[in-house]
Amino acid sequence: MDVELKTSLINEIGLFDYGKANWLEYTIKMDSYFQANFISSEQKKEICIAAVGGKTLKTLKVMIRPKKLQDPEVTYEFIIEALERHFYPNPDSSFYINKFTLRKQMPRESFFEYVVALRKLIINCRFPKKGQHSKLRNQLITGAREALKEKFNANSMSLSQVFETGLLWDDSRIPAAAPPRRNHKARINRVAKCFRCAVPVSKHNNQPCSFDWALCSGCGVKGHLSLACKYKDLSCNNCQGKGHIAKMCKAPAVIQNGEKPVEV
Repeated sequence: MDVELKTSLINEIGLFDYGKANWLEYTIKMDSYFQANFISSEQKKEICIAAVGGKTLKTLKVMIRPKKLQDPEVTYEFIIEALERHFYPNPDSSFYINKFTLRKQMPRESFFEYVVALRKLIINCRFPKKGQHSKLRNQLITGAREALKEKFNANSMSLSQVFETGLLWDDSRIPAAAPPRRNHKARINRVAKCFRCAVPVSKHNNQPCSFDWALCSGCGVKGHLSLACKYKDLSCNNCQGKGHIAKMCKAPAVIQNGEKPVEV
């Protein structure tokens, strides 16, 4: 690794002050800098070892015995987890709440990836069941990157609206693909999309969808977003607008031939 870049990153991150600094805050800060600068896993390990300081390094060497720092299996992630066990030997719910609250969206992290990360962290927080949705909503708004945070209305948005705004922001950052050439003999390869969030299934990595807390504004059914609703392209029988059915329509009810509009 380039010595100048390594020195620059260590100066930006700062050396870890054993006994005074918060390890969780420090690792989050490191990860943020690493992602912003496209640092590889091997480079992360190298910088981490140089930045944690002599006392922390001595503790780490004792913890990982009989392994050694230069061993291939002692990765950056391995080091972070080992030191986390050292600094927080008996983690309780307050530890996980702190970890959840400190987790911000990384510089190159998509909103989808950020939701997945927070859903994993919230499991051990032991928030009251009725309060989990609001905790997730608030953290998504406060922890989002500035470019996305500007699109949120913290006072009026529901969790589902935050979900949809974030996913649409993800889509807006993807360069438009060139239209495929017409080939009547070739099959059209359609990307399989999740029935809950409309994100390609391949991005879920064989894990349950993290957007199952959604409430669809299009049909009123829990468990999916309006982006993935089967009625998203149908016209409302009440206002003729697209994206919702009559029972979810916010327009005044239109009476036709003396009868109430049919609800699809």
